[in-house]
Amino acid sequence: MRPRRARLLSVALLAALLAVGMAFGDRQMDLSAGHTYTLSSGTRDFLTALDLPITIEVFYDRAQPGFREVADLTGRFARASGRIRVIFSDPNGARALSLRVASGAVAIIAGSGPAVVVRTPSEADLIGALAEATGQKPPDVRINVAPSQPLLPTPLGRSLLLWLPGIFAPALVVAAGALIIWQRRRRAAN
Repeated sequence: MRPRRARLLSVALLAALLAVGMAFGDRQMDLSAGHTYTLSSGTRDFLTALDLPITIEVFYDRAQPGFREVADLTGRFARASGRIRVIFSDPNGARALSLRVASGAVAIIAGSGPAVVVRTPSEADLIGALAEATGQKPPDVRINVAPSQPLLPTPLGRSLLLWLPGIFAPALVVAAGALIIWQRRRRAAN
């Protein structure tokens, strides 16, 4: 009887973990020191107030250093504003030649206006280029700055910082609750 209960408890715990993972699968938690992977409040306010459709065209080769960071940053911009579309283009293609950009650049186009090009973009660079492309005053943005040493400087460490706490914290609560229920039933049976 005890192995059966343990098996049922394991299955229930696994189901709870899967449910939590599915519920929070597309969300990220930034637990990095300095919240360097979170857009500043000024940036989020500016992005939600955009009224023109914006296209951010990324001219990076996928093997190029910095591609992952730029893809993540532009993705955060798109998620913060429903008006931004991110396109990844060939840095050696005809479009890159027509805009006269090299690999490692990002072009921002507001509506049907001209492209504003940023090289090796940061949050501050992108928000400044967005303001220029839309003809708005650049916002006063306080960028989140990391301390001198990141907690886990590898890409794996960054992934762990972003999504593991969101899965394991609720799972720990569910497991603790299941253990308490199991102990109470065991005491009641004795």
